[in-house]
Amino acid sequence: MTCRTLTAFLLEIVEGDLDDTSSAPFTYHLARCSRCTQYLAQVRTTVEAARKACHMLEESMVLHDAFVESILAAHQRRLHH
Repeated sequence: MTCRTLTAFLLEIVEGDLDDTSSAPFTYHLARCSRCTQYLAQVRTTVEAARKACHMLEESMVLHDAFVESILAAHQRRLHH
């Protein structure tokens, strides 16, 4: 196992997509390579931050849509009174 091979599978490692047999060489390499261990930690942190940002954006869009709908509803009520 080389550092280059490990980096080619970073997303699978982070996502936990490898079974025990497939992940064993990566686990062995990570136990002995501090550079790859640090890099993997950085990738995990980045992926988690991206997920949180996407979640916040989705929540923001829901609030935005609800706000726009309430304004339109208020405008419609005003027109009918």
